[in-house]
Amino acid sequence: MSKLGSSMALVGDKELQKTLLKLSDSAARQIMRPAITAGLKPVRQTARDNAAPGAVFSPEASGLMRKAISASAKARKDSVTGKVFVNRKVEGIVDGKKHVPGNIAHLVEFGHGGKSPAPAYPFLRTALGSRKSDALKALTNKARELLPRVIQKLRAKGKPVYIGDSK
Repeated sequence: MSKLGSSMALVGDKELQKTLLKLSDSAARQIMRPAITAGLKPVRQTARDNAAPGAVFSPEASGLMRKAISASAKARKDSVTGKVFVNRKVEGIVDGKKHVPGNIAHLVEFGHGGKSPAPAYPFLRTALGSRKSDALKALTNKARELLPRVIQKLRAKGKPVYIGDSK
């Protein structure tokens, strides 16, 4: 799939951002990777719903496309990324032939010309657009939930953790 540059930014929650920047890389990863994963869940579910059986292909092929929609998250202190994509490792048999939805997802998403042109049927792009606010809420809530636990674990190990002005 092509990279579209669709992105989200955690805006308005300056307190959470400042706190995360003060933590070590490992602590930030322990918080942000699960938070990104939680934020991607509503987007992934909407993409799966948009790739409903019978919409473009046969119910078997569309069901396989839904199954292949996955999410991935990577996190460092200064760089956090997540993506919803069609996994190329998922395959199945449809109408007696091997079918890999990840190989044709771009053709469904953007359409194609040629001998038998097909119109675009976007299912990933619309999922991000419609669920962006839900994703940000889920991400923020998960990060706020995990922050005290990670700080408590670090302090239990004897590592100094300073949040705010307290030392």
